[in-house]
Formats: sequence, C-alpha cells, structure tokens
Amino acid sequence: MKLLGEYSSKLNQAARLLLARESDSTINTLCACGAGNKRTVRCLECDVHSVVCPTCWIRRHRYNATHWAYVWQESGYFVKHDISALGYTIPLGHGGDECPSAAGPVFLIIADINGIHATRVKHCNCETGQQLDKWTKLFMSDFFPSTVVDPQSVFTFRLLRQFSILTLQSKITPYDYMKSIRRLTDNVFTGNVPASTSFNV
Repeated sequence: MKLLGEYSSKLNQAARLLLARESDSTINTLCACGAGNKRTVRCLECDVHSVVCPTCWIRRHRYNATHWAYVWQESGYFVKHDISALGYTIPLGHGGDECPSAAGPVFLIIADINGIHATRVKHCNCETGQQLDKWTKLFMSDFFPSTVVDPQSVFTFRLLRQFSILTLQSKITPYDYMKSIRRLTDNVFTGNVPASTSFNV
C-alpha cells in the first residue's frame, strides 16, 4: 500500500512524460551527420531514442535490421515501418555486410520477437553463395525457413527460443503465440499484418 501511495503522486507526471515521448523537439532539424538530411526517424527498441535522418538510422541498424523504424509524418505523428521502407535491403551471407555479387532483392516475411516484417533481402551470389540453396543461405543467416522449397517466410532463432521458453513455462500454443506476435506488429489493424500461408493465424 505504501508503494501504491508513493506512485499515486507520480501519475500525472508519468502521463505527461509518456505523452512527451510521442514527439521530439529535434524533428525536422538537420541531422548531426552533416549530410544535410533532416531528422525524421527514431527507434524505440534501442536504448537511445534520438531522432536521426534515414541514412543514419540505416547505418545504426545494419546489424539490427528487424528493429522498427518510427518515421515522422508531416501530419504530426510517427508511423512504424520496416527497414526496407527506408530503402534498405537486408544482405544475406556475409555476416550482415554486402555481398559483392549479390542477387537482386527479393520479398521475404520475417517473424521476430517484435513482430512480423514484410521486407526485402539480397541473397549472396558470389562463388560460395552459388553453391548453396536458399534454405541453407537463410539458415546460415540465423533465419529458420518455414518451407524447404523456395522459402518465402522465416522465423528468427530469437523467436524460436522465446517460444520454446514460453511454451515450456506457460503452455502457450503456437497459434496464440503467433497471434501475440501479430499484435506486436499492429495491435489495432491485425488484418493488415503481412502473413504467409506458413504462419497465417
């Protein structure tokens, strides 16, 4: 009861601080990178939520490509986008770096612990990559393909580990778990969440 009483005095302040998170005084100012681009994108999954230009956001997230990009709209609010909406294509086969002979971008649905991403990837097409099928390339990039032949959707190993722990501890079903992941993507318009026949729930 004492703790509840202490927190009751902070409720108004907490509401103001939460509302303040929906905007930022640096929006549309020039980014610190010096390239002349405006600050319009932020990430709420990183520990620092500073607003930066799209180029800086991509550079910071090359190795965290499934973080959501919150892009400022001129109408006065942030909209959640996948990294490919900023013009980036996720490279496969070189530890997150570009393959010098990458194949053209292809559409891929990635289910991760923070939601379901409709994104673009580039398969490695150099000498080593040409000897591997798509399933192997995806698996070696820490994605578990949902089908063996021409996979169109994948699960991250983070998601599989989390599901394993949750189902062992709380007996959550795969159906309910994927419903939760869809809600993390869009909690209002869940019907708009990208889906594949492999995990369409």
